[in-house]
Amino acid sequence: MKRPLLALTAVSGLLLTACGASDPLSESSESGAIVVGSANFAENVLLGELYAQGLEDAGFEVDRTSNIGSREVLFGQVESCGLHVVPEYNQALLNFADPENGAVGADEVNELLEDALPEGTGFGTPSPAESNNALAVTAETAEAHGLAELADLGPVSGELTMGGPPEFETRWDGLVGLAEVYDIEFAGFNVLGDISGPITVSALNGGNVDVAMMQTASPAMAENDFVILDDTESVLGVNQVTPYYCSDALDDDALAVLDDIGAALTTEDLQQMNYEYSVENSDADLVVRTWLDEQDLS
Repeated sequence: MKRPLLALTAVSGLLLTACGASDPLSESSESGAIVVGSANFAENVLLGELYAQGLEDAGFEVDRTSNIGSREVLFGQVESCGLHVVPEYNQALLNFADPENGAVGADEVNELLEDALPEGTGFGTPSPAESNNALAVTAETAEAHGLAELADLGPVSGELTMGGPPEFETRWDGLVGLAEVYDIEFAGFNVLGDISGPITVSALNGGNVDVAMMQTASPAMAENDFVILDDTESVLGVNQVTPYYCSDALDDDALAVLDDIGAALTTEDLQQMNYEYSVENSDADLVVRTWLDEQDLS
């Protein structure tokens, strides 16, 4: 039976600093196995393990290269087929591939994503599970400045300091889009070493930043007195979990396995798995195995 979580709003992230992994990728690519990668944040590691175990259960040989780096790293590795599949998020992926796309809502995102991705790559059927980025403030800050939506930040943003991963400064679904759409110009930006993790939580609770980029599917949202500011114009996106893959590396049967996993996965499931992995410190492989067994997908 699943343990109920405290209420969480939809959304979560997608980002991080790059780190190298060239040798393992090269070796795995030559082994004949499907190489499953993941970014260097907890939720994406879980999703990568979910893809890996699902493919193994279906009889495919799999190599894992987890916790690699940011989208800037993973995107190129999939394009070159060094990585065969990684868990992605449809609007964040589109905004990376085509920063000027202007899409709002899942239908527009998925339509434009078809043409925005490099030749030789593709994306699977987006899952009902969403994991979106959001801006969070403490309840005290929200009350002091009358903040409920991102639009409310515009008039007061010059008095506030924002914190987030380094990529957030330059992405359209970050400071660029916030300035263009909501006229948000923060007094400063502090680079934080994690997303929704202890560094970010401490910075927000301690007043080192007034606003922080958070993943609302993160357990941190349930454990702290944070307020998510409503992104009425969808600048930060509606991010459905979806596999991003090298077309030459995955056949129809493998893609069908990933689509079945995505179809069964819900935002609540993702929140629960994040809780078990990040708060209860359960092993990722055990968290994933339990979910697959519950869904009769193993």
